Amino acid sequence: MLIVTAGLPTAGKSSVAEGLGRALSAAAEAARRQWRTLADRHRAPVAFTEVVCSDSRVHRQRLERRSRGIVGWEEPTWEAVQERRATYEPWTDHRLVLNRPKARLRT
Repeated sequence: MLIVTAGLPTAGKSSVAEGLGRALSAAAEAARRQWRTLADRHRAPVAFTEVVCSDSRVHRQRLERRSRGIVGWEEPTWEAVQERRATYEPWTDHRLVLNRPKARLRT
C-alpha cells in the first residue's frame, strides 16, 4: 500500500504519518487473521514467514545499493527504515523466521 501525505511544513504530516503507522500495524494483524480465516474456510494450512536481517550494517548497505528502477518510485531511506523499525510490532504467531544477513546483493 502506498500512502502519500502532502502539506506545508509544520502542517502535521508527521503526526498523521505516525497515526497511520499505528493503524497499519493493527491492519497487519487484521490481515493475518483474515489469512487464517481464509485458510480455515478452505481447510488449507497457512504458514507465515518473516524475513529479517540481523546485521544492520548489511541491511543498510542493501538498502543504499538497491534501485528497482520503478518510474516515479523513490526507494526508502535508511532513516525511513529506522522509523518503521521503531513502530514495527514483532509477530507473535507461529512462523518461520528467515534471517538473511549474508545473502548476496543482486547488482
